[in-house]
Amino acid sequence: MDCDVPIDDIYDVYEGHNLEIPETIPSTCANADQCFFIKLEVELTWPVDDDEFGTVHHVGTDSYEYWAPCLKTEHENLAKDEITSMLTKAGIPKHKQDEMVDSISWDVDRIAKSPYNKDVRVLPILVNISIIACWCYCQ
Repeated sequence: MDCDVPIDDIYDVYEGHNLEIPETIPSTCANADQCFFIKLEVELTWPVDDDEFGTVHHVGTDSYEYWAPCLKTEHENLAKDEITSMLTKAGIPKHKQDEMVDSISWDVDRIAKSPYNKDVRVLPILVNISIIACWCYCQ
């Protein structure tokens, strides 16, 4: 798959009510009134050659966990550079990140601003990403 060919990668953000949150809050969140515990699940797929239906092979799924303070702002409660850093550490190529960062930021803001989460110390968030690999994964 050519890196220049636009692909509809799939990514969704959910409030992670069922996530198992570690008991110890790291120092990065120690002084924050509220923080995010983010579980990022990344599925990598590879397109089937000569398939007109867009079929893909499942290559693998990896999980990553992150903690970040909630900034308690009107927008970007989770800084976009923090989201970019998480995606990069998870192996998502830069050219696939632009729309993801904006969408994840918007969804995280929605969760952070929910009246149900006003007094919650740790906001669990699950981010599911399914990407179709391009040649930059082979380098």
